[in-house]
Amino acid sequence: MNYLRNSLCTYPDWGYAIYRTTYSAESDVLFPDAIRYIEACIKQAFF
Repeated sequence: MNYLRNSLCTYPDWGYAIYRTTYSAESDVLFPDAIRYIEACIKQAFF
């Protein structure tokens, strides 16, 4: 675990890539909610 933590300090800009593949009025409203949900899940898993 220490190796992973030290490696992340070396690469501070790592992360997931999320591709938005649908563009519509409805998705304009829903996409920010989806991002917030994903962020909350990641924070819960790591912290």
